[in-house]
This record gives sequence, C-alpha cells and structure tokens, in this order.
Amino acid sequence: MPFQVTAVHSTREYEIQPRKHHRGVDLFSDVLPIGGLWYGEPKAVSNAIACAKHRSRSRDAVIRVYDTAGNVIETQDHAGEFKELWHSTAFTDYSARFAVQVSSVRAVH
Repeated sequence: MPFQVTAVHSTREYEIQPRKHHRGVDLFSDVLPIGGLWYGEPKAVSNAIACAKHRSRSRDAVIRVYDTAGNVIETQDHAGEFKELWHSTAFTDYSARFAVQVSSVRAVH
C-alpha cells in the first residue's frame, strides 16, 4: 500500500448574533481568547466580519450572520492565504552556532 500524505486543514467558524437589547452584535468563535467580542453601532456587523477575517487570515473560515430569530441571514466563506515562514541563511547559521555553543558548554560540565 503506497504512503499517502493528507493535509489536515481546519476551518474556523464564526457567528455574529444581535445582542438581546438590540444595540450592536456579538462575535462568537471557539478560537477567540475570551469567547466572544461585542461590537456597537453604526457598523457593528461589518466590523465583526472584518475582525473574523483578520483573525483567520491564514486559515479558511465560515462567517455566519444571524437575525434576532436565530436564522442565518448571511454566510461568508473566507479563503485563508497561506503564509510561508521566512527563512534566511543568517538564521540558519545562527542556529548552528548556537547548537555548537550549547554542546560545548555541556562538554565542559
């Protein structure tokens, strides 16, 4: 059986719901550090969408906007852009020198 490489790719999900007192919206997601964020008027929904897109800029995301009855009124799919890590020869050389220095210190003790 040939070896197959499969990419593990997770899609982040965001929900934008109106607040109970009808002043602004809440942005919910399991990837937010505090659970949910509050956005006030006048551009609450667009600001919450912009935040969700920014937080998932390197990953795919689904952003759902709900009305007061709990129905989805808008869905946006955000395709994340893959960001390649920056590597330089200077960093590689520094890493190699650091490894040599650490091994030299261990040999002395």
